[in-house]
Amino acid sequence: MAAVALSGAVVTTAGVAPPALVLMLALVGMFTRASLESFVLALMCVSVLVNGSVLLDPGPVSSEAMLTTDVIEGGYGPWASARIQGVDVFLDLPVGEHAALGDMLHVEGTISTNSRFDRGKPVSVITVNSYSVSDNGPTGYVAIGNSVRSTVLERLRDGSEVRGLLAGFLVGDTSDLSDVTQAEMKSAGLSHFVAVSGSNVALYLGFVAALAIPLGVNPKRRAAVGLVSLPIFVVATRFEPSVLRASAMAATALLGRVTGTALETWQTIGLGGTILLLFDPWLAMSAGFQLSLAATSGVVLGARWPGPDSWLIRAFAVTAGAQLSVAPLLLLHFGSVPLMGPVSNLFAAPLVVGSTLLATVGVLGVAPALQPASWMAELVIQIAKTAAGWPQVGFIGLTVFLGVMTALARLAKHRREYAAVIGAIVVVLMIVPLGRGLEAGEVAVLDVGQGDSILFYGGAGQYGLVDGGPNPAVLMDHLSRYGVRNLAVVVVSHVHADHVKGLTGLIGRVAIQEIWLNVDPHVAEATNEFLMLADSYGIPVRTVYPGDYLKLGILNIEVVAPLRRYASPNDQSVVLTVSGPGRDMLLSGDVEGFAQSDLVGLSADVLKVPHHGATTSSAEWLESVGAEMAVISVGENDFGHPDDAVIELLVDSGATVFRTDQDGTVIFDLG
Repeated sequence: MAAVALSGAVVTTAGVAPPALVLMLALVGMFTRASLESFVLALMCVSVLVNGSVLLDPGPVSSEAMLTTDVIEGGYGPWASARIQGVDVFLDLPVGEHAALGDMLHVEGTISTNSRFDRGKPVSVITVNSYSVSDNGPTGYVAIGNSVRSTVLERLRDGSEVRGLLAGFLVGDTSDLSDVTQAEMKSAGLSHFVAVSGSNVALYLGFVAALAIPLGVNPKRRAAVGLVSLPIFVVATRFEPSVLRASAMAATALLGRVTGTALETWQTIGLGGTILLLFDPWLAMSAGFQLSLAATSGVVLGARWPGPDSWLIRAFAVTAGAQLSVAPLLLLHFGSVPLMGPVSNLFAAPLVVGSTLLATVGVLGVAPALQPASWMAELVIQIAKTAAGWPQVGFIGLTVFLGVMTALARLAKHRREYAAVIGAIVVVLMIVPLGRGLEAGEVAVLDVGQGDSILFYGGAGQYGLVDGGPNPAVLMDHLSRYGVRNLAVVVVSHVHADHVKGLTGLIGRVAIQEIWLNVDPHVAEATNEFLMLADSYGIPVRTVYPGDYLKLGILNIEVVAPLRRYASPNDQSVVLTVSGPGRDMLLSGDVEGFAQSDLVGLSADVLKVPHHGATTSSAEWLESVGAEMAVISVGENDFGHPDDAVIELLVDSGATVFRTDQDGTVIFDLG
């Protein structure tokens, strides 16, 4: 049956291929082997054809739509997935009434010529001008599941990340977790705990069975009760691929118990995965489903570790089996693997199980149980913070590591000797950062997307940072790669979120000696949030003026602007010169032509081009700087940044131009 699941996954992955190819595979399977595998293979192919992608014709639309997700607040406004006339669509919604999974909406809008991919399946995008929610809400399992979910969230949420993590453990809701915490859990190899998986399904079924005991039902009937109640949990957790996989396995096992059919673990994995793919072949394209299926297989293999019967070794074997099984998929989808994932999971897994159990008891009405559950969740967050800085490796690094481990296993004469060597290697990897750090005198213009963030290193452990880009998780990922754990100075160039928002992730994670800024009279939400967080940690904030100076190792940092107050926040930017033994660099924030007219006589070898290469700069000023090299910090945007005329001007003036959206992080040596 494992072969059935494997063949099914392969064929359904071909769902993006032309239907003729899929049908041909089905015919070959049917007529070459009269076997169960061939039959299931044919069913997979038929399922792909039946569930193929259908796009709506572009143009105006006025129709009823049933939501297949909740309305989600995205970076560009609310959105949701829905079905219109049996076709999957993506709704780009205006701010309006509250709506949730299963609700019926009447939408007025326009079907775009563009499409969006959902698990590899293209779906039509509808820009909704207005909508109204039907009074006839969802019924049946959807209504019950929605009620369960809302009850859990209502009793857990208090605005804190700790309670937000508990909500993630119970129903997969991570909306109260910051981007940085989610990124840290991913880097630590712990993000699967908030995806909701097999252990959650087992816990849910355990509670259902406990509730069924007073009814006096026999084991078969209890299994039937569990089978009937499973869809409630699936709805409450919003059809997470990992929940679908675990629920399909559980349903297979429960059905076997009801019918008196004994099923082995591998059979439940194969049957559960195959049934899901028959109903929804596009799941084969879901990274979550792939990772969940691989991790489950790894857990089963690890649990059958033939070594010494020690609970610690067996627990490590289970986590290592899961991590090794998902490693190829992590490399495929994300490009790296948390090398020490088994270690972080070994520490975190018991805490997650304990906090999930206690939080469930708390949600059911025993409120005091939420306190110890919160303590355990806080420890998981601390483990994630610590482990996020441990090594991340690619294909070559993982291959070398496994090769070394295999060689040591062969060379070691005794298991204790092998364990001691492995333990020493683990400790070294946990303490010593891997990867290229900055050399003294180097400045890195970080690739943070549409925003600015510049890291400089003076040597002797002294780092400085100007701005943090728009995403805290992206910034922290960069700093972790360079092993930055403390910053002598953080400079806020001006108040805009694409420069400041990312800095909020530093607080409580990186030691900051001092913050520089000069933003008055301008205010913005992102800057206020950062300064409030800094104040709560007692970090000094200093308003700087032209002439203020800091020596950072071999680098000299000097403030050259703003020269006065400006009406534009961009013109109010703090402008710095960073001078090293060999070169100097001008960090110009987002200053525009008005402020540039005051900044006469500035020159530098390297120029950080203002305002992402927009046309707001003075051509004369850009030329007057006389930079040999220029870098534009920019990402995907709708503003037309950078402007071709600005790039042409810089090139004509003799500068080599770099762009972070094309070149990634750009490093300059000022030493």
